[in-house]
Order: sequence, then C-alpha cells, then structure tokens
Amino acid sequence: MSPIKLPIEPVLPELFAALTTHERVILQAPPGAGKSTFLPLQLVKNRLFKGRIIMLEPRRLAARSIAEYLAEQLGETVGQTVGYRVRQEVKVSSATVLEIVTEGILTRMIQSDPELTGVDLVIFDEFHERSIHADLALALSLDMQVLRDDLTLLLMSATLDSEYLAKTLDAPIITSEGRSYPVEMRYLPSKPEQMTGRISSLITELLNEESGSMLVFLPGAKEINALADALAGLNLPTNVKVYPLYGDLGKKQQQAAIAPCVGDERKIVIATNIAETSLTIDGIRIVIDSGLKRHASFNPKNGITKLQTTSIAKSSAIQRAGRAGRLMPGIGYRMDSAEIFERRMDFDQPEILTSDLMSLVLEVATWGADIDDLQWVNQPPKHLVAQARQLMQQLEIFDDQLKLTPIGHKVNALGCHPRIAHMLLKAKILATDGLPGVDSLACYLAAIIEEVDPLPKSMRRDNSTIEARVRWVLAGKSPQVLKQAKVWAKRTNVNLKDSLPLEYCGVLLALAFPDRIAKSRGQGFQMSNGFGIVISDNDPLSHEPMLVVADLIEFGHRVYVGLAAPISEEQIVSELAHLVATEDFVGWDKKGEKLVAESQTRLGRIILSRKLAKGAISNNQRVAAFVALVKDKGLDLLAWDEDNKRLRLRLNSAFALYGSDNRWPDYSDKVLLSELDDWLAPYLNNIRSVAELKKLDLKPALLSRLDWNTQKQLDKDFPERFKVPTGAHYKIDYRADQPPKLSVRIQEMFGLTETPTLANGKLPLVIELLSPARRPLQLTQDLAGFWQGSYEQVKKEMKGRYPRHYWPDDPSVAMPTSRVKKKM
Repeated sequence: MSPIKLPIEPVLPELFAALTTHERVILQAPPGAGKSTFLPLQLVKNRLFKGRIIMLEPRRLAARSIAEYLAEQLGETVGQTVGYRVRQEVKVSSATVLEIVTEGILTRMIQSDPELTGVDLVIFDEFHERSIHADLALALSLDMQVLRDDLTLLLMSATLDSEYLAKTLDAPIITSEGRSYPVEMRYLPSKPEQMTGRISSLITELLNEESGSMLVFLPGAKEINALADALAGLNLPTNVKVYPLYGDLGKKQQQAAIAPCVGDERKIVIATNIAETSLTIDGIRIVIDSGLKRHASFNPKNGITKLQTTSIAKSSAIQRAGRAGRLMPGIGYRMDSAEIFERRMDFDQPEILTSDLMSLVLEVATWGADIDDLQWVNQPPKHLVAQARQLMQQLEIFDDQLKLTPIGHKVNALGCHPRIAHMLLKAKILATDGLPGVDSLACYLAAIIEEVDPLPKSMRRDNSTIEARVRWVLAGKSPQVLKQAKVWAKRTNVNLKDSLPLEYCGVLLALAFPDRIAKSRGQGFQMSNGFGIVISDNDPLSHEPMLVVADLIEFGHRVYVGLAAPISEEQIVSELAHLVATEDFVGWDKKGEKLVAESQTRLGRIILSRKLAKGAISNNQRVAAFVALVKDKGLDLLAWDEDNKRLRLRLNSAFALYGSDNRWPDYSDKVLLSELDDWLAPYLNNIRSVAELKKLDLKPALLSRLDWNTQKQLDKDFPERFKVPTGAHYKIDYRADQPPKLSVRIQEMFGLTETPTLANGKLPLVIELLSPARRPLQLTQDLAGFWQGSYEQVKKEMKGRYPRHYWPDDPSVAMPTSRVKKKM
C-alpha cells in the first residue's frame, strides 16, 4: 500500500461518491491539502467523468502554474490532457480533458454555449475569495443545471462559511485536513509611511539571522517597486535575488518569481495577494505581511470606482502566514500589533455587495434572465442593480423595458466594461456617418482609460485633459497604451490612424460616461448625476463651461477631476440628443420661498436651458413640489413637535417588536422619505407655503400608514401614559434603540412587585425611581429584586434627607402614596 502523501487522499473516496450522487458538492480543505493539484490530477486519471472538466482559478498566474505542474506530472506538455485559457492566451486541444480557466473566461464559455456541451464537471477553486466574477459564474452554472441535470459543480475553499453555503446550495460538505508546519508569529507594528524602511531593515537582519527564502506581502505594484528599489540600494549577499510578483508583470517575470531556487540561491519575493493562495513558492520559510491589500471600492453616490488600500481580513492574514509553513517550519511577521490583528474582520465582504454591477447586470440580461430569477450566494443589492440599469438605459444598452437593444447585444460580445464597449461601437457608427477618424480616436481613449496614465507624473499634475495623453501616445512615448489601442482596433475591425479629430474627445467620452457630463458651477462643476466636483485652478480645463469626466480622484472630502475633455452644448444637442429631455418643472426657488413653473431642457440633473411656463400651477403640481422639497431638505423641515416625536418613537417601538407582521410599517427616516407620496402628500392639499408646511400636524399623516385595528392596538400595547399604583398616569418615555422608560417617584410604586410591561408582557419597562424631589435614584427592570436588595441602602440615604416622607421597611407590601406621612 502506497504511503499517504497529501492530506486530501483519505477523503477522495467520500468526495468521489458525493460527486457521483449530488449535483453540487463543497470541499473544505486548507492550503497544502492538495485540492488544487492532486485532486484534479486524480479526477483526470480515474476518469470519474466522461466529459471535460473545467476548473476556475481566480488568477492567471495560478491557472498557468497549476496547468503546467499537472501536465508535467502526466509527462506531457500543456495543451494535451491538461490545458488552460486565460486572457489573450489559450493552450488547449481536442485531447484536453481538464481546462483551467480564469473567471471572465468561464462566463464567456457559458454565454457562448448555455449547456457547456461536453463538460461534466465545473470546479470553483478558491471560492472563499468571493469575487463578483465567481459569484456570477456560479449563478449562471446553477441556472444551467435546470437543463443539465448531469452537470456537477464542485466548490473548493480554504476558509468559508461552509454551513451557510451548504444550506444555500443544498450541497454536502467534505472536509479535508491540511498539512502545514508550525509558524512562529512575531508582531512589528509599523505605520504605512514607514513600511518600506521597516521591512528593508527587517530583511537585512533576517538574512543574517535566519535561513531560507522570504515572501513579503505588500498592497500593490507601487509599494513593491519601492521596496525592490530600497533593497537594490543595500549590499545584499550575491546569492540573494529579489523578485517582484503582481498581476501586471509579464509572464516570464512571474514565472521567475515562483521558480525553485537554484543552488544556494535565496529568494526575496515581494508580492500582492496574488501569492496568498494556490501558489507554492519553493523554499519560502519567512513571511513578512504588511497586513494591507489594494482593492476596487465603488461609491454609488458619485459612481466612482477607485483602488483603495485597506487592511486585510483575519482569514487572509492567516493564509499569508501559512505560506511560511507549507514546506518546513517557518516564521511569520505581521507589521502591526496582535491587538489590531484580533480586531480585524474574520472574512472579507463579497465583492457583489459593494461593486459596480453594470457588467453583472449586462451578463444576466444576455443570459436572458432577471437578477431575481437566479440563485445567488449573496443577493446583489437592489439599489446597486437599479443604478446599473439606469446607466445601461443612458448608454442605450437597455430599452425602456430593460431589455437588451441591438447595440446592447454587441456591447457584451466585446468583453470589456459596458461604458468602454458602448463608446467603441458608437464611434464606429459615427465614423460611418461622416466623422472619419473618431473610431480610431475611440480606440486610443479606451486604452488610456483602461491602462496606466501614460503621462509622466511631472506632466500629470494640474493637467486632466485626455487630449494630452492621446498626443503623448501618438508621439510613441507609451508603448503599453499603444499596444492596447491596437487590441481594441483589431477587436472592432478599425484601421488605426494617427490623424485624429481630437475635438471629438468630449463626445466620445460622453458615450462612455453620460452620467459624468459636467457643467461649470461656482468654484467647480456639477455632473449630470447631480454630484459636485472640483478642478485645480491651474488645470487647462478649469475655465471650460462644460466637461466630460472619465476619471475622478477623491481627496479628503472633495472629488477632483482626474481625466476629462471639453464638450460644447452644440455637440451635446447634435450628437447626444438621446440624453437630452425637455420637461415641465414646478419647484421651489433656491431659497425655498416661492414656487416657480418652468419648461426645462435637461441633461440628467444639469439644466441646459429654462423658461417660465405659462398658466397657473395646479394643486397636484404644488403637492409634488412640496414632496420634492421635503425629499431634498429632509424630514427636519416638518413640524416635529414633542407630541409628534413621541408618536413616532411609539411607532418605531412597535415596528421593532412586531416588524415581522406586515401590519406594522417601518418609520425610519429612510423609509418615510422614500414613501412621502403615500403618507404625506394626501395631507398637503391645503398647504400654500413653507411656513404652513412647518405647522402641519403630522399625527394624522403618520397614523394613516396603519389601519383602524392596528391604531387601536398601538394605543393598547404602546400607550402614551402608564397608570401607577397610586392611580396617577405618567408619560412613557419611548426611546430609540432602547426599552421604553417610566419615571416615577419611588413611594408611588410601593406594593408593586412585578415589573410593569407593555405589549401583553412582551416589552418590560425600564423603571426610573425618583426621590420626592424627582431626582433619579435607581434604574431597574426588576422591581422585586430592587425591593429586596438595593432599596435598603436607598432608604438609609433618603430617610434623613426626606424625613416627612414614607420609607417603609418592606416596600413590597407597603401602601403606595404620593403624599407626605401626616397626610396619608
């Protein structure tokens, strides 16, 4: 019997049995178990499935490396039994049984063949990373299983909420032990601005004190290159080689970083989280972790997706440290304190909850489904879906019924972001219609937007114009961008030219960013999505009346123009007429003092022109204007006197207790503002001014959201006042996010042993017992316990201060009173 070499081997019989009896299976196995290498090799050798196997890998480097390793194990070259597909690189053949693909490639394969003909198993490796592409591919695969009950899905993960996933997907969990050596963790707190110096000093010390190679995790290429430069300036031993490792590096440089050491060579690999999973780098014994990562963050308010440097989750930090213990006992350094590490989130948020969803919405529409038709591990947020759909309509990808237009079908086929695809396709039409060269210009603009800014840093400062970037590329100063422009030209069948109509940069950018057409306003600009932006005073575009902004830069609390082109109103009207609408508007002037009726020509939130409308303002128009004013100014504009505030707190308490019952609506600011037309508008018919609005009694409007029986239950279960043992009635203090409170003098509660409750005993009151002078003595939700315990001390203190008042030895059986002793 052959010895067990990898931890996953003992669970293979159980796993293979599950794969043959279930449509979906979850394999939880730590790094080093063999799930990414040994398992697929055994699936190929045993031919458990007659058809092909597709294995999804999040990163190109891992996909290529795993394919090459597996092919080597079979004594073959890549492209025979084992192959891979990554962006702009395919190595497969008719003999290929196992294809390792990256995430976008799998989605393309599914869209082009909705049954994945000839494929029997799809493996989602490293699913715990929860990229938006993996979630989309899984949702499409689950939908495909309706037609393909012979298609099996295997989700593999090192760290994931497997119980939740198993319940969501109705899938069994197979668990494998990992194999790792002990890693001694050390903490070295360091500020981000000190990181390069601290790590370079640490590396120098470790080279003298420890053996083995090192893996350093930094957030991005900028920090990696800075550390590499710092190390190059040190007198490192001749056998120590420094290798950067990140996604945009060339294939040869990436392969050199993960290749085994030769002879007495020692490596220092400086990597992003590309090296966090799937890859094994021979000889790594020391891991230095900055605790940082760079990821795309989407702000739905202004539509900006930007790269942010943030702390990694605890699960990622554990995985990074584990790289030091893959092949031998190791050492791990975290560049922060143990206390900070323990305060980190356990897992990262799935991208689908915080990302720009335009591409996802387009893919689902191309699939022929609605978002709600598909099964998701995490449902895409409705507000992000709605925002994506609105933009797709502006881009003419969706029609008014949210169906794909003819150009919408072509957009998805291009395989890039919908904004860029729309610009490229519309430029082709404009070129055919008599604007020669705009299709070539669009290819250059697409490459500039997608790639690194081609201008040197010294030329970028205070220069946001995209025309300068185009001229720089045409001068041969940016081969990287020129190469990508040629890719777009080839894909769109455009003959790339050097003579370009640069005056159309703004029009082309508007075809990609209709929500970012901006009009000069005060010290900055207002975009058509309503968001305000600023521009440097020294920028050549700062005095333009209108711009189209392709890139925005958040700095502090302000958003600056990063990349833009001028555009004229004449160009908008002639070339972008579908974005312009003329509509009647009734609203308040800037000071909110009077109503005005206008006919407005608008581009989103930008008013291009306006003129006063004739005729009287109707009651419906006036009510709608009041509702719009409240939406703009907020609920504080209304008359929230003490009675109305208390009523709303009672209603919120009811919702907090009975919210699962549909009779009890939510009275939060967000919900009330979103439903103003339903509850407030019917009570505005007789309101003629803002002053009258501020005097409106809100009680009838607030209660209108409840039916008659529910209003009666509100008074019964959440009364305004409570009757105490003396017969007096005192107001109940309903509080946000806290139990309601009753403040009452202590003598008036004598004889009561059970703590008063509301809502048929479901909601205990907090009793604030007061002195005869109505000063707080005690807060309690356990009257009986207070009488038997703390009361004795209270009595001692109060009896001397208030001798005329009644202080019995046993208050639980004493007569309640509101009077002094001689008048009792």
